[in-house]
Amino acid sequence: KSGREIGPGKPGAAYIALRARVPVIPAYIRGTPETNDVFKSLEWLSQARVVYGPPIDLSDFPANASADRAALASATERLMAAIDALRVRSLNDEAGLETRIQSQPNQAARDSRSEVISTVLSFR
Repeated sequence: KSGREIGPGKPGAAYIALRARVPVIPAYIRGTPETNDVFKSLEWLSQARVVYGPPIDLSDFPANASADRAALASATERLMAAIDALRVRSLNDEAGLETRIQSQPNQAARDSRSEVISTVLSFR
């Protein structure tokens, strides 16, 4: 099933970030169709959501860390921990929104819209 579990991290993003000496903005995507088949996924309605976290600073790694397997593994673990934290936050936020929708449907919808708007504005 697609996107239902976070698999093990791969060092590609860490390699690029360490080599370029730039931070990484972690993202977690949820709500996609439960299939790896592109054509089947087009048949299902879904509301995918993307949650972004604060930039992950990898500047504490030495300049040549992209060539060091241990450093790549450590940076990858840091990135995956940030993504997992976003997953947990996303699940908790969704559970809280469902509770608000059940108790105050109109207010929950307004709160949800304002959260999205503030998130978009914070990344501009």
